[in-house]
Amino acid sequence: MWRKYFSALLLLAVSFGLSGCLENDMAYPDVKPAITSIRFEGQVGEAVIDNDSRTVTVQIYETVDLSSVRLLEISSNYDSVITFGEGVTQAGAETYMDLRAPVKAEVSVYESFTWTIVAVQEVQRYLKIRNQAGDEDINPAEKMVVVKVADSNPLSDIEVLEMKLGIEGSEISPDFKEVHDFTDIVYFNVSYQGDVEKWGVRVVPTEVGLSVSHVNAWAHSADVEGTVSDASDEIYIEYRKSSDDSWSRFDGQVEVSGMNISASVTGLDDDADYSVRIVSGSTVSAETDFHTEAAVQIPNSSYDAWFQNDRGAWFPRASEDAETWWDTANMGANTLGPVNPSAPEDDFLAVPGEGKRAARLETRSVLGVMAAGNLYSGRYKGTEGLSALLEFGVPFESRPVGLRGYYSYEPATINKVDAPYEDLMGRTDMCQIYIMLTAWDKPFDVNSTKRQYIDMDDPDILAFRELVSDQSTDGEYVEFFIHLDDEAWRDKSRKATHIVVISCASRYGNYFTGGVGSVLYVDEFELVYDETTVPRDGSVLIVDKEHVNSNADIGDRE
Repeated sequence: MWRKYFSALLLLAVSFGLSGCLENDMAYPDVKPAITSIRFEGQVGEAVIDNDSRTVTVQIYETVDLSSVRLLEISSNYDSVITFGEGVTQAGAETYMDLRAPVKAEVSVYESFTWTIVAVQEVQRYLKIRNQAGDEDINPAEKMVVVKVADSNPLSDIEVLEMKLGIEGSEISPDFKEVHDFTDIVYFNVSYQGDVEKWGVRVVPTEVGLSVSHVNAWAHSADVEGTVSDASDEIYIEYRKSSDDSWSRFDGQVEVSGMNISASVTGLDDDADYSVRIVSGSTVSAETDFHTEAAVQIPNSSYDAWFQNDRGAWFPRASEDAETWWDTANMGANTLGPVNPSAPEDDFLAVPGEGKRAARLETRSVLGVMAAGNLYSGRYKGTEGLSALLEFGVPFESRPVGLRGYYSYEPATINKVDAPYEDLMGRTDMCQIYIMLTAWDKPFDVNSTKRQYIDMDDPDILAFRELVSDQSTDGEYVEFFIHLDDEAWRDKSRKATHIVVISCASRYGNYFTGGVGSVLYVDEFELVYDETTVPRDGSVLIVDKEHVNSNADIGDRE
């Protein structure tokens, strides 16, 4: 599986020489050769690599002929040799695979393992009619579509708005826009490059009342969904606090698609009880109650509170007994003395004042090993051997729309590298600040011995966005806003359980890659729940879907 690891943290590795008796025979290393990446022409997204089952699954675009798919790239670990079984042909320097059936590949170094390459080709299908109620039910196996329509709409007068039942570019006959009588099943021929499929479409009348079907409440807004039987009247949404007697009309946009209604009601107070209803003409739906999330902050996000233990290690909290919301990997770096890649800053502050501090994160060399200054929501659990054991994430049930704060960065030239980033030697280092919301059962345990880091393909990661920069801020603080917009959210329907916020002086510190001497200051972090409070006049660096990281070309590698 393609993985991105953004856990910017300290890793220390020490090699020991082991002596033993010479023997006549030599034991080969215990290695497991594996496919680490693969790419085909017409591939959608990254391949899913399962090392346990030794399976590679790729999604191929729907118009690609699976009988002959060009292989663009394949790689393995340990410089293993890859040989293919049936279904693979060579045409000069090009390799083609027949992916209509799984393809076997032998990956060999000291021993061989059989891997299976599987292709998935999903055809996007849809059918939309006017006054549709709910989503259509499409059964590709039976080639049947069932779509519901409000019972007020005669089946003899159905208007089909959109239809796609085959591969992109397929032709549908008869013309669905000319067919209106669906009192019985209507059959359509879907043709693509000489192949014809016969699809049936059945329209079912259903009683649709005026109702609120679902409310997804945030801190200052609520996503409201509902249904209406007659969309010809004016439709709007009303809401009120449970403690109020009068209703307020929502003046924002209300989307009406067939019989379905949706709107994002804004301007709400956090941690409050509300009721919402839909109005259509003179008809009013039943009320639906909901509670907005609390606009809470992670304690000590201003990074003012620090204490130093008797070994000289700094911790981002008020005392040794204080609850841990933020932590660093200083304990690992301070094994032989108070190195403290992460420490408080008293003089260079984004917001000066009595008792104010910032965090200073520096990439240093400890016994010749790079240690990147970092600060994360979670806690340092200890060591396993000489490796850090960290816990990423703190319990958090609210869903902010972004992270606001200040940073200042002075990058050094990358002079420490390790696999797979050896090619970055001599380039400018990069800082990293990111926010992640998850639906984990517990915080994530980072184990550097087992190379156990956050897998960015984890379906329980609900939202993620990062600020990455190799640019000097010239000794000044830059105010930023990392926006969790729709592109950053993977699943807005689920509630959060944990939050991870990480800052690091060297983005690839977990791979022993960075520039010794890179310094990142961070100060006054704040979770934002109302994005309209963030200035859009250029005074704040907005990190959103339009923002391009200056080192986006580097990418993350296995």
